[in-house]
Amino acid sequence: MPFSYLYNKQDFYQFYYERKLKPLKQRLLSFGFIFIMIFMVFPNTIFAVAPTFSISIVNSNPNVGDEVEVVIQANNVNNMYGFEINLSFEPNLWDTHTISFSSALTGFKQIVNPELLEQGHLRFVYANAGAAVGGNVTLGIAKFKAKQNGVNLITLDSIKMVYSNDHSETFNPGVTANVKIGSDSSPAPASSMPTPTTTSTSTPAPTPTSTPAPTTITPPGTMTVKASLDTNGKAVADVNTNLLHAAILNAKDFAVEISIEGIESAKEIIVNLTGDSIKTALDNNIKQLKIKIGLAIISISTDLLKNDGVTSGNVQLSVSILDSSTMSDEVKEAVGSNPIYDFNLSVDGKKISQFGDNAVTVKLNYTLKLGEDTDQIIIYYINDNGKLEIEKNGKYDAATAQIIFSPAHFSKYAASYNEVSFNDLANVSWAKDSIQALAARSIVKGVGAGSFNPDKLLTRAELITMLMNGFDLIDSNAKTSLSDVKNDTWYYSAIASAQQLGIIKGKSDGSFGINDKITRQDMAVMIYNTGLVVKANLNGNGEIALFTDQSAIATYALQAVTVIQQAGIINGVGNGTFAPRGVATRAQAAVIIWRMLSKVK
Repeated sequence: MPFSYLYNKQDFYQFYYERKLKPLKQRLLSFGFIFIMIFMVFPNTIFAVAPTFSISIVNSNPNVGDEVEVVIQANNVNNMYGFEINLSFEPNLWDTHTISFSSALTGFKQIVNPELLEQGHLRFVYANAGAAVGGNVTLGIAKFKAKQNGVNLITLDSIKMVYSNDHSETFNPGVTANVKIGSDSSPAPASSMPTPTTTSTSTPAPTPTSTPAPTTITPPGTMTVKASLDTNGKAVADVNTNLLHAAILNAKDFAVEISIEGIESAKEIIVNLTGDSIKTALDNNIKQLKIKIGLAIISISTDLLKNDGVTSGNVQLSVSILDSSTMSDEVKEAVGSNPIYDFNLSVDGKKISQFGDNAVTVKLNYTLKLGEDTDQIIIYYINDNGKLEIEKNGKYDAATAQIIFSPAHFSKYAASYNEVSFNDLANVSWAKDSIQALAARSIVKGVGAGSFNPDKLLTRAELITMLMNGFDLIDSNAKTSLSDVKNDTWYYSAIASAQQLGIIKGKSDGSFGINDKITRQDMAVMIYNTGLVVKANLNGNGEIALFTDQSAIATYALQAVTVIQQAGIINGVGNGTFAPRGVATRAQAAVIIWRMLSKVK
């Protein structure tokens, strides 16, 4: 064969390979790579057999009052971490108040939107606390109690399955099971459930070997965590991310409640939440996390838990019961036998040093002792130097036997009774409780010899100092431009802070009038402006009082007087008059400040 022929043939093959075979090979390799990537991202959807579902009835021909079990089975389940079941039925035939759902699977289980039961719809969610579930699985058993004769086609409308890679699928099996209540049943009334589009799968559900305990209908947005307790009394509760996600998705009122159990004998309690959980809470507009630890309920704003103002990190809350014998004599005398708690809150190991306005609220248990006045139960804060300070916003709630306070930061706190009394309050019995409550919190003080001098007329400097001190609004760095407010005086920081916050403006001549007596209408303006700053609830429940001297109230004070009168903070002085230019007394101011404190969250 000629050499030229061989050369031309080889040249042809090379040409064919370069132009035809090589591009085809590259395309096949590309398709193969894409296929592998899809398989890595969605392993449950490639080569996996789709799950099938069935429902079966235990006691399909009951009498009125009998119980019926609806068993829900899933076959060919692969790496399932959670599910949501939607079951429809005829509500007129069943006692909707006794419907329950139980599952032998370990994890979070809850009937959600229980109000839908009366409409013939059962919605149940499950989130696994451990390894993924696979194979043929009995998802759960719904129990119904027959209420009247009839025929009901119970339908499995939909099942949403969540897999280990956070991928989820929704199935609409439409499988049904027929129940005939009574021996001579007439058709059930028309139901709003959809007509099923497919029939039951051919794989029958296995008869359950045991009936799991019914699942308690847990309120939406709540979950329970069992803490591990060591021999030293340290309890650690790691909040499961999947279970918290389920609670977040079913939360109402923008809050989630986490109850910690197994901590009765603990000396230290640590609660850990993942950054992923906090992010989910923020993404779902959850405003508050309520953590119940037995001795207290701690409500935390989710905005406070942002690591850098944008992202979220791992959160740790810890509460320790301290040994009071190590405290100073001052602390031991004030606190007595009451426990002292050390609270800490951190994000990614960094302690949050300041909370901001009402970002954290603590409800601390307190056992009321014989003879104690609830208005004089207070919260002490022990600072880093071991000195006592008073958390002025603490208020005792007799309904829950807790004292509620909103700290500016976490540290060592104790609830205790601080009894204060004065010997000159007999003629102002209407103000006695308010005066003693404020004195117990060091918002007001006596004048010596056990007296308060309740009828003493107040100056403008005295009132604004009481107000700013009572609401913890004093900023030691504040400055004022008011001409008669001199540095290094007892009222300087209070007046400077009030001017900075817009609570006061001063007089037209540039002064404040520190020694002028405070009129009732000017007191109303200062109280009203303070309420706006501290975001007090000034919604009026009472009727507007039209005082006989209404026209004498200055225009600049009319709105303030009207609003705080409707809110129940200020009243007239009798005979239908307000006396706007009358001078306020120490007793009157004490009552109004105490009432305003009760309006602050």
